[in-house]
Amino acid sequence: MPREQVGVASALTATSRQVGNALGVAAIGAVLAADAPAGGTAAFLRVARPAWWIITACGAGILVLAWLLVRPPGGAARQDRPGASTA
Repeated sequence: MPREQVGVASALTATSRQVGNALGVAAIGAVLAADAPAGGTAAFLRVARPAWWIITACGAGILVLAWLLVRPPGGAARQDRPGASTA
């Protein structure tokens, strides 16, 4: 984003983080509550395993999106960064 819109970028980032946190807690809570264990740590760990796989998949998806969206096209240095080469 242009430097003039740095406030908009910051607000968008903060809002996205808050919405992601709320949706993530709700989704993982629903997965855990679907098979709520009657007792014992072993039962909880069995139920929690799918939740950890969902969290891992979401993290991998975000990593791929960041790699695709942030890297400069063609591998060239971006011109809007301080210290970027002009050659």
